[in-house]
Amino acid sequence: MMYFRIFPYGWFQKRLFLQMSDYFYFIYGDAVFIVSKKCICVKQLSVCLLYGGKADADLKSLHTYSLCYNRETSKANTDVQTFIRDAKLLCQVGVISKDRYKINDLFHNRKEDEFMKTKVFIDGSAGTTGLRIDERFANRDDVEILKIDPEKRKDVEERKKMINASDITFLCLPDAASRESVSLVENDQVCIIDTSTAHRTEAGWAYGFPELSKEHREKIKTGKRIAVPGCHATGFISVVYPLVANGILPKDYPVSSFSLSGYSGAGKNTIAAYQSLDRPEAFSSGREYALTQQHKHLKEMKAITGIDRLPLFSPIIDDYYSGMVVSVPLYTDMLKAGSTVESVRDCLAKHYEGEPFIQVCPLDNEVSESGFLPGNGLSGWDGLKIYVTGNEDRIVVSSQFDNLGKGASGAAIQCMNIVLGYDESKGLNL
Repeated sequence: MMYFRIFPYGWFQKRLFLQMSDYFYFIYGDAVFIVSKKCICVKQLSVCLLYGGKADADLKSLHTYSLCYNRETSKANTDVQTFIRDAKLLCQVGVISKDRYKINDLFHNRKEDEFMKTKVFIDGSAGTTGLRIDERFANRDDVEILKIDPEKRKDVEERKKMINASDITFLCLPDAASRESVSLVENDQVCIIDTSTAHRTEAGWAYGFPELSKEHREKIKTGKRIAVPGCHATGFISVVYPLVANGILPKDYPVSSFSLSGYSGAGKNTIAAYQSLDRPEAFSSGREYALTQQHKHLKEMKAITGIDRLPLFSPIIDDYYSGMVVSVPLYTDMLKAGSTVESVRDCLAKHYEGEPFIQVCPLDNEVSESGFLPGNGLSGWDGLKIYVTGNEDRIVVSSQFDNLGKGASGAAIQCMNIVLGYDESKGLNL
């Protein structure tokens, strides 16, 4: 008996299959199943119907029908009527057994959790960023978190198994450990999203700041290796990249920047120290660090923006949990001729037009009225705001955001959403 079989994306992964040049096919009972490589994606459920003979069927004689079911909109594509028509016709002539014809059930009556979920592994889930990523998945039913035995979280073989069983692995590790994790990948379908510094300027890695340009977003969308920007770098690059790209800020400008951040960005040990009842008195004030100008984000700041020299950078950690402000002061007579507070603001607004994660504030705003820009003002929010202040001689461009949001786990989730074809803000707070 020849018949159709309907199956969701990912079902074929559970069966032994052979690889051809353009398709995967495998055998199950009397049916031969074919999946186009172009349909192998997790943003949609790819469904194929085909009919043929037994295991030794001539593959060229098989007739294939396919359509995509979008998990976000719960709608099939416009070819669904043709798909149903052909399936019904083959039922009538006896090619398909009617009891296997479940098209309406497949698209209208099934619950979301019956479909294949995206398998996610968080390598380094015990750290600050890893914990926040895990928390963000708590209310998402499209993701299955692969949990590692806590006693084996540093076991190389166990991590290797988890990484290669996942669709997406987040690396929330020190640089050396992140490089080790990447070396463990054997499954070429695994997408790695690395939150460490290890790969941010390496060839073959997409830089996870989609708002910078169409090219950045496309590389994230199609890439299997994505490096999430550092928190300080996010603020710096959000300001400097557009000004350089649009010719306002010369590449040879001696750029400087200062950054104020909550203590959560420094990791679990620093968090514990700041929250200790017997902490040093110095922890009650802002503390400047990286005084030798060797901060680990400097390399990506220069590489991504295209400036000629490493910036002078002064980060400050302060006595509040999360949120940050990164500021870049500029002399107008060293910018493109005729540059003003208004023209700089307009350049940034045009560059980020239509980007929901980035808001370029009008010149008349709450900051200009109060004269203060608080470091924790956007704590808990996953977007980023840019303020342009100053006068005809000197301008300060500042980015305000949450170091744990757009500066870390929020950016990582946004990149994952892009890879999966979801709304970029899914699971985030905007």
